[in-house]
Amino acid sequence: MQSEEKRNVVYERLKEARKAVNEGWPGGQVQYGMGYPVGVKFCGEDGQGWFVQDGITVQARHPRNAKGFLRFQWNPARFTKDAFSALSNTIDQHILPGWLASVRKEGAVTRIDTTTDILGLPLDDIMVHVDKKQSFAIFSGPGGRTETMYFGKGSSNQVQFYDRTVKKIAEGKGVNPIAKGKHWVRIEVRNKPGKSGTFPVADLPSLGNPFGPIRIYNPNWDHPDLQHPMFRLFASAWQVRGRKRAVELAGTEGKHLRALTEQCQAKWWNADAKWKYWLQALEKAGLLANGGTNGPQ
Repeated sequence: MQSEEKRNVVYERLKEARKAVNEGWPGGQVQYGMGYPVGVKFCGEDGQGWFVQDGITVQARHPRNAKGFLRFQWNPARFTKDAFSALSNTIDQHILPGWLASVRKEGAVTRIDTTTDILGLPLDDIMVHVDKKQSFAIFSGPGGRTETMYFGKGSSNQVQFYDRTVKKIAEGKGVNPIAKGKHWVRIEVRNKPGKSGTFPVADLPSLGNPFGPIRIYNPNWDHPDLQHPMFRLFASAWQVRGRKRAVELAGTEGKHLRALTEQCQAKWWNADAKWKYWLQALEKAGLLANGGTNGPQ
């Protein structure tokens, strides 16, 4: 996609696809926004008709804009291997032959969101610290129950802990059956590149573990050892300011309170284990250089 002539061809093909959608073709949905004036979400078929909930979005800027001319968006978790292959072939045939190989070679990612869930514990029962995150915000719902915690600024890398059940209900989507009758906490890490502005797709296999800086503690607040009058204040300071500053603020009690807190580290939290499937996720997304062209497995 180096020459403007080739970009013109793709641009016109995408405009034709948009026209087909506007004229009633059910296999797509017009997509605007993000600075891309032409865009189509290519959708799948569930055996009973077309559906638009999931698909592969292709958007284009004007062909003179060589940098960031094309934008692709898809969620590999939403596809079977056959569904992804069918949509990929549609884009190959009608928009850009070998588009997935081009993404692997030349593509760049502007943001990567990674998530994991904790079931069975409310947010108020855990204590969290994220290394090197200076800003912290907490939002509570009715009755003072913690619903969301933010570590870091939204304009940079940010870690969120939030009550997924509350969010799903607010969106009118109900509660996931696996969380019914349980607490459901989601951890979401938003990774944004530094000065370069993008993550090259070719470099994604070596991406560092975004869960690595997260420390989770699960105090038994009713335990006699934790009834120290300063413990809850110390725990809050640890969460917001970090261990070193919390110990300094606690004065002569600092070392004792630090020892109590360290005993509360959650044994079930293993950041390395959370990240060991990253390469499999890239393979499922079709983004590994040797991952073939079919995407999800």
